[in-house]
Amino acid sequence: MAVAVDMYEADLCSGCGMPRTYSMDPDSRNHYHANDPAGCNGCRALATAKKGKQNEPHLYYSVQPDEALVAAMEAGPVRDDPFSAFLANLAESDEPGAA
Repeated sequence: MAVAVDMYEADLCSGCGMPRTYSMDPDSRNHYHANDPAGCNGCRALATAKKGKQNEPHLYYSVQPDEALVAAMEAGPVRDDPFSAFLANLAESDEPGAA
């Protein structure tokens, strides 16, 4: 088993993480697509607030969601998403008295 994992990991591209066996095949050209980057929107807002203020070391920042996001977070996950539904069902099964 360990040999198979080692062979698989040796085949991965160090740039994108896709198996080179497929990603370097000429027939796979134009069959890979990059999604929009994912990142923490709180960190993004923090970086924007700090921009141009690197010479002011005594500034402290906090990140807060706006009212619309707070309301969405309080409403809970949308159950159409399989992962969110799984997490919600898991949370419900952990409640006291749940069968």
